[in-house]
This record gives sequence, structure tokens and C-alpha cells, in this order.
Amino acid sequence: SIKIIELLSDILGYIMDNKRNLVKLSEEIEYTEKYIEIELIKKNYSFDVEWNIEAIQDCYVIKMILQPIVENAIYHGIRYLRNQRGIIQINVNTENDYLVISVVDNGNEIDEAAIENINELLMKSSINDSGHIGLRNVNERIKIAYGDTYGCKLIRNNDKTECKVILPYSVGDGKYDKKHI
Repeated sequence: SIKIIELLSDILGYIMDNKRNLVKLSEEIEYTEKYIEIELIKKNYSFDVEWNIEAIQDCYVIKMILQPIVENAIYHGIRYLRNQRGIIQINVNTENDYLVISVVDNGNEIDEAAIENINELLMKSSINDSGHIGLRNVNERIKIAYGDTYGCKLIRNNDKTECKVILPYSVGDGKYDKKHI
């Protein structure tokens, strides 16, 4: 479809712009929405997305951290649902001095042991495991940029899986480059 080609072209331009490693949260959300639109078209609008965003879109985040988390929710969560409609909730808020991005899906159950295993892998500085590439990549980029206080964590609660991303709440000119982000 022409719409998918247009959306992919926009996303590719965003990814290939390597002059900027930090982007406004509003821009990260915009390109994640384009990715979601592609997935909705491909999957015949078979799932819903709910956005809950506080008015904090002037803060800066590392580019391409939200889309891989949403992709995980689609491909590891709601993809195999048969008896209910998939729902992905994307929540963005602040807690103290942290920016918290949370992606929740009502997809396939993942047991506590698997979640603990993934969280243990995420705590290690380098993971040789071939799975969880998108989540691992996002987590490692966050830790390199901001330190071990920040990163991703999986949580299973009330038949839902949540990926919680903790970042510093950074507002300014977007030139915050602590390390190679």
C-alpha cells in the first residue's frame, strides 16, 4: 500500500538522521505512531492502542527507544491472541526526577520465571543471548548513556505484561550527551 511506503519512508528518514542522538519525546512518539499505523494496516486493525501521556513532551530522550518496546508488545504479546482483542497501553509520566515510559499489553502470558530470566539478562552489562534483541538494545543504550540506575524492566501483573523504561527527566536544548548515546 502507498500509505505503508510513505510511513516507512518517514521512519527511515528519522532513523538515518544520525546528527541527533537525542530527540524531543514528542518526536519519538510521532515516529512510534507511524510504526503503529503500519502494524495496524498489516494486521487489519485487529488491536487497539491507548496513549496516556502527561504534558512533558518537551523533554529529551534517546532516539528509537519507544518503537522497539511497542514492537515487542505486538510480536511477543498480542500477536497470538485469539479470543480477545489486543490492547497496548503506552503511558508516559514523571516520578520524582525520572521519566517513566511504560508499554503494557494484554497478550500471551509469560510466566514469572521467564520474566525473572529476562530481567536478569537486562541487568548484565553485555548479553550474548540471541533473543530479546530489541529490548536488550534499548536497555544497553540507556545504561551507556545514563548509567545503571536507568533502563528497562519487565513486570507481569493482572494478566498483562509491562515493559517499564526509566530515564532521567531531561529538559533543555537536546545537547545532553553524557556519553555516546
